[in-house]
Amino acid sequence: MVAKNPTIGIPRMARRQAADPRLRLFGAIETEQVLTPADLDGLPRASFTGGMTCNENGRRPDARWTGVPLRSFLQIANAEPGVRYLNVSAGPYAVAIDIDRVDDVILADLLEDESIAVEHGGPWRLIIPEGRLYNSVKWVDAIEFSLDTPNNSAERISIARARAAAKRS
Repeated sequence: MVAKNPTIGIPRMARRQAADPRLRLFGAIETEQVLTPADLDGLPRASFTGGMTCNENGRRPDARWTGVPLRSFLQIANAEPGVRYLNVSAGPYAVAIDIDRVDDVILADLLEDESIAVEHGGPWRLIIPEGRLYNSVKWVDAIEFSLDTPNNSAERISIARARAAAKRS
């Protein structure tokens, strides 16, 4: 039996991000910043244990995710008072988080108390408690601070993928 290669299906950009993690903060903030994992050491931490629902594969099992609440990034970036959304992305794949949810949503770097492997979306993965799996952005590389509703491409991409899968079956 041949062992399955765990990196098949993982985009090159994700492998680069895992090898050299960088988190870009930009938009309606004082100064654009690029953070590393060391920059997040010492920040408040939060955990979520639960599952998520996937449009393509149903309910995913419960897991324990730990990371930095998005609220912390508002302070780190010195966000403008009128910021209404944090647009969390990996390349063009993005999810807009309303400012009212930033205490509940975490940028996770641990899964079951271990660093998140690239196969599971590491080094950073967005976790929205009890959210849809397509909103759980893998390989996060940027957070945009927005005064207006930003591009929420994740939902559109997920719906298109689910439709394509339905047509194939």
